[in-house]
Amino acid sequence: VGKELAVDGIVMTSTSGGSNITCIYASSTNEPNLRVYAGGTITFTAPEGYNISEIKFTGSSLTKFISNSQTYTNLTWTGEAHAVTFTADGSVQVKTASIKITPVKGTLNLIAVDNEIYYATFSSNKDVLFPTDVEVDAVSVSGTTLNISKLTENEYLVKADNTDGYHALEGKLYYVPANTGVLIQSRTNTVTYYYPYEAATVNLPTNQLKPAPAEGGEFTPEPGDHLYYKLAYNDFSEKEDLGFYWGAENGGVFSVKAGTAYLAVPSTSNVKGFSFDGTSTGISAVDAEEPAKTRVIYNI
Repeated sequence: VGKELAVDGIVMTSTSGGSNITCIYASSTNEPNLRVYAGGTITFTAPEGYNISEIKFTGSSLTKFISNSQTYTNLTWTGEAHAVTFTADGSVQVKTASIKITPVKGTLNLIAVDNEIYYATFSSNKDVLFPTDVEVDAVSVSGTTLNISKLTENEYLVKADNTDGYHALEGKLYYVPANTGVLIQSRTNTVTYYYPYEAATVNLPTNQLKPAPAEGGEFTPEPGDHLYYKLAYNDFSEKEDLGFYWGAENGGVFSVKAGTAYLAVPSTSNVKGFSFDGTSTGISAVDAEEPAKTRVIYNI
């Protein structure tokens, strides 16, 4: 009591039941167990940015645990809360507690900047929500023109980061389905995104951004002939002409970082890159007739 037991960022605290102190106790066979007596409590708290989704116990007399306003059956608690408290209705002996946590939000750092706007490509193996203080875009190519189309904004519920249940963020949000590549534009270099309470079906604009492999590395080519581009500077030393450029010789396959995206365009032209002109929609193409030459494209 009055101390914390922390494992992988999950913290357990306790209170005692009357004069019987909650404690870790070694039995006659020297197997430690957590003793919680009638009226005593234990509370598990997830790390910041995460919720607890499942707690599974082993031990003795665990049916005497009462989880406040939560579901607790077959020695397993399931739900969605930042902190979960169990109250003992009798003597309880806990041998193990296996805890699952799920993220409620994440942070994206944007490195590339052009005319005071920060850019990054993004993908996730989970559905995510972005607040509308940033812009979330689909990207496609028509001939030698790069098209940037903003996703539709709507109201969604996000996973709670406290014990008050689910709540809506202020204003509308962008919904990005799992395994979807998008372009993020922001006035700041750090963006917070969230995980939806419920899955939703959304209609996306035409989009040729593809998600990076889950562990990063070289991606699998698309069926048919394609050229592949990454977000980069045309002139890295001067940090100029930010846009999408070949990531490998002749627009071939290259390695990408997990959580990012790359542009896959049917090879109907031999355009080597598309540079942003400094606005959110205005785009100019690199001359497709430019003589072939070696040029290093840097990873930003």
